[in-house]
Order: sequence, then C-alpha cells, then structure tokens
Amino acid sequence: PQHLDTLIDYIEDYFTAQIIPLYNQLTSIFNQLGTGQQDTIIANIQNVGKTIGTTVGNFIKNLFGNIPNLFSWIPNVATVLIFSLL
Repeated sequence: PQHLDTLIDYIEDYFTAQIIPLYNQLTSIFNQLGTGQQDTIIANIQNVGKTIGTTVGNFIKNLFGNIPNLFSWIPNVATVLIFSLL
C-alpha cells in the first residue's frame, strides 16, 4: 500500500509538472492558428484515431479468433510429448 501511494503521488506530480503545462501551451498555440489549420489538425487527429482503432480492433479480433486453434493444438502437443517421453 505504501508503494502504491508513492506511485500515485509520483504520477500526480508528473501530471502537474509536465502534462498540464504542455497541454496549456499546445492549446494556446492551437487557438492562435487559423480556422483552416485548426480544421486540418482536427481531421488528421480523427484519422489517426480511426486508424489506431481499426488496427487495435483487427488485432483483438485475430487474437480471439486464434484462441480456438490454440486450444485444439494443445491436446495434439500433449499426445506427441507423452509418446515421445515413453
């Protein structure tokens, strides 16, 4: 529990010292841009988000799709291993 409290304090300090000032700086720079530039940045961020979402979704789909193959492979390996040891 003490280590967890220390970790939480470290994360809070990191966010306070690093992330929040960076966020404030980026928002002030973003607000100084023109409307067209802001729209382009937002569209690019949305495209990156969609790409990451699609990639992660496909990875999870393939991972769960291969689980039945893994379970069907285990008895074969066990059988070969037992007969090899005999």
